Amino acid sequence: MSKLFYGIFSIKNECNSCGKYEEYEDFNHINLDINKYINSRSQDSSLIEYYFDDLIDFYFNVDRNLKNEANDCKCPKCKQNNNIAMKDQKTIIIFPEILIFSIDWGEFDPDNMREENKLNFDKNEEIDLSKYSYNKINGGKIKYRLRSVIDYPTLNEENKDNKAYKKFITICRHVKDHQIHSYQPSGPVESIHHFCKRNLLPFVLFYEKIKN
Repeated sequence: MSKLFYGIFSIKNECNSCGKYEEYEDFNHINLDINKYINSRSQDSSLIEYYFDDLIDFYFNVDRNLKNEANDCKCPKCKQNNNIAMKDQKTIIIFPEILIFSIDWGEFDPDNMREENKLNFDKNEEIDLSKYSYNKINGGKIKYRLRSVIDYPTLNEENKDNKAYKKFITICRHVKDHQIHSYQPSGPVESIHHFCKRNLLPFVLFYEKIKN
């Protein structure tokens, strides 16, 4: 189980008191805060799409530096507030076979209406994470392929009272024929062409490591 779902982060910090040091952290998923990503963008984001690879890059290269600029950082070692100057050095030492991404949309109320999904991951059915690796591989690739997504339908005036739209839906690539299917609780299994849908908000994405 640990080989399948658990990885290890390396986090390099530099503290005004402790100096430079490295800490390690195991993980079984990566939480991507989409609202924090949207708020960090300088341009108006109301009419554009967000891309999954940009959200991953934000997680590794921007988010921690934003905290540092806001002077709300606490050194994990000496526990002193505003005492750390981080050079965002979060990388992955051990990659799991199954990499799980959790999309944080903020407080979730299944009865509230939501905008259409603007997170586009159609072009990221395969992702290369080699630039986030602790051990840089010359010319090598650490690639994952999207296997499954857990979604929740977006609600509007037309469907907000329909219970069928208040259930999680799974979209999965079949192990045998690699075709994409949609699975609904107490509903039909449908063959579809794409994981990403405007009327479905993705909450959990499962990526399977591609063997070299």
